Amino acid sequence: MLTNSSRQIWNRLHTVYCVVFSVSISLSSISLAQGNTSNPRFESAMKQSELEASKGKYKEAAEAMRRAFTISPQPSLLYDIAIMYERGKVWRDSLKYYQKFIDQAPGDSRVPDAINRIRGLQSQLQGQYEEIMISSQPSGAYLYINERANGSVGQTPHRMKLLPGTYKIIAELDGYVPASQTLKLEEGASSQVAISLYSESEVAPIRFLINRSGAQVYIDRRLRGESPMLKPILVRQGVREIRVTKPGYTPWTKKVSVRPQEPMTVDVILKEAGREEFVVKKAPSDSTTPWIVMGTGAALIGGSVFTGLSAQGLYADLETRKDGQKLIAPQDIEVGNRWVMITNILIGLGVTSLTTGGLLWMLEPADEARSALAPSPIPGQSDVWSKVATEAYP
Repeated sequence: MLTNSSRQIWNRLHTVYCVVFSVSISLSSISLAQGNTSNPRFESAMKQSELEASKGKYKEAAEAMRRAFTISPQPSLLYDIAIMYERGKVWRDSLKYYQKFIDQAPGDSRVPDAINRIRGLQSQLQGQYEEIMISSQPSGAYLYINERANGSVGQTPHRMKLLPGTYKIIAELDGYVPASQTLKLEEGASSQVAISLYSESEVAPIRFLINRSGAQVYIDRRLRGESPMLKPILVRQGVREIRVTKPGYTPWTKKVSVRPQEPMTVDVILKEAGREEFVVKKAPSDSTTPWIVMGTGAALIGGSVFTGLSAQGLYADLETRKDGQKLIAPQDIEVGNRWVMITNILIGLGVTSLTTGGLLWMLEPADEARSALAPSPIPGQSDVWSKVATEAYP
């Protein structure tokens, strides 16, 4: 830990750095902008960086300059990014970019200054480093922190010190599948990392074909990737559980058996959550319906015959009375008219029912035709996973 006097000296040095930095960053931004006048995105990022630095927002200025670096990756920018982070007290990123600057611009005149700044930061942060112990099974694996481009830090078993934070520990060994593990290193707590490596003879490549992008693939409850997955995933032999999830879609889960060195393909069809699929079936045809309708028509016509004969008999009796010059009651004539009207109605309904029943009978498809009209299932819909042999190495 730093003493009070050390802190005062360090703060004074920072004041000097601030003045030097303000001048150097203005000059570098002008020269870089002049060399990239054809790229407005680069100019915009550099202007944003200069604006943030003038407000004392050095971390934001560093992020803006990093965007400029992605547009035009000039090694000289790395030095300015490191200074930005140093002024913003983002020590770890400052150290990283000083080192990147030394690696990528070894002939730059500012390299000696970058080395001195690294030593100063390391001295300042010495009390904040935490020790970790990294081992692997089998041992002898080469270790990388966060990315391989930074170079190997040693071979397992390996003891080292890191600042508190989150790191990705990568282990590689010839003949074994590379493995990685996330380390969350907390202040004041040492940590041990144990990584298991699996022989290439124990795994199989699994290719995933997923009908939705942005779906997360879990193997034995461990996140292994996100669709679209262009490269196969190496999965350890044995029975594995695959789970594919995406917000708004029903999770897909499958247990599969993985055989070593046997490539597999897993087809995943995600369905929208809350959306049910219905199989539309044709209602079974009732072949008796046409006959019931025609039977009703026949009964109506039969009734009309009865009422017609009754009306005819009544009119004959009325004619006889008329010829015998007998009195005819008005209600008898009214009854006769009613019988005639009822007869006509019954005949009309009967003919309609017979016609309707006949049409229904003619339009009724045969059993073979009904089978042909039934909806066909989608090929492979019921056993879409029967061909999947699949799965996963954690």
